[in-house]
Amino acid sequence: MLSYEERKLLFHLWFGKNSSHREISKKSGFHRNTVKRYLTSFTENLSVLESKGIHVDDTNVDLYLDEIILSDDYSVVNRGKRKLSDVVLKRIKHYILSNEPLNSKLSYTDMYYQFIEECDEELEIDGVVNRLPDDFDICYTTFWYGIQLIKSGYTTNQNT
Repeated sequence: MLSYEERKLLFHLWFGKNSSHREISKKSGFHRNTVKRYLTSFTENLSVLESKGIHVDDTNVDLYLDEIILSDDYSVVNRGKRKLSDVVLKRIKHYILSNEPLNSKLSYTDMYYQFIEECDEELEIDGVVNRLPDDFDICYTTFWYGIQLIKSGYTTNQNT
């Protein structure tokens, strides 16, 4: 993903100059496919502004620059992040404790994949049935962070 300044550079090399993707790629140092992806995004964002009745030209481009070059496609807000709830942390802790001898020989990646396979099962932990939602999904980083929390002595609420 390109930084704001890199996107701005691409936009200024492209807007109003009718340069080809190849020319922009040579001038900016970015791969042609990267240039194509971002210029397509810029074009779509300009079309959205045009549909709202806003005509962007050399005189007002700076007013709308952020709306043109910042795409929602890669926004962190749009990512479906899963939080480490107490239920998930209890599940990770149970997994670690029940597989402790095995886990000492496994990488975190292998542990993660085993954990994911076991997530479909309903477990009773501390006398409470622990069932994860059917659409439950957890990324490796969140799993790893959960392990680090547990190792550091983090305790979950007793009533969940």
